[in-house]
Amino acid sequence: MTQQFAHKIDRVLGGLLVASSLTISGFMPLRAIASDAPRNLQTEQAPDVIALQNQSSLSNGVHLYGETLLPDQLGATYMVFEVDNNQVTGAFYMPRSSFDCFQGQFAGNQLDLTVTNSYDQMAHNVSLILENDSYIASIGDPMTVPASLNGLHNLATISENDYRILETCKADF
Repeated sequence: MTQQFAHKIDRVLGGLLVASSLTISGFMPLRAIASDAPRNLQTEQAPDVIALQNQSSLSNGVHLYGETLLPDQLGATYMVFEVDNNQVTGAFYMPRSSFDCFQGQFAGNQLDLTVTNSYDQMAHNVSLILENDSYIASIGDPMTVPASLNGLHNLATISENDYRILETCKADF
């Protein structure tokens, strides 16, 4: 791995390992006295369950994340990967440079990966924090808000080169 590329990967991964918090804010406890309630108030039966769910993985399919909002920027690090039933295969790369393949799985609020260095084939374990600051309360079936990778931008356009890199890594695992 080139020194510059190794430094970029270390910098990106270091930023991704910063702990994120999943909080619900803005709710303050309220106190009410029964005598304050209107006498003609009609009540309804409260729902049995209000589901509050936070999705801790990404949807099946191919995903591209980058340090920048634009794809294929020289000097920026990107992560292309495919999710298949909680299993992940992909690569970290910089445009016009080498790439390092990884495989892993989602575990709680993180993505646990084994990254293989493309030059010396040494494997390194890395955990990326999933970020999701949104919750949705719903009655009955819970609604989910997709998670994203902390410190990286989700990019919608996946290039032919991204697919080529991904297919190379999938063939290795």
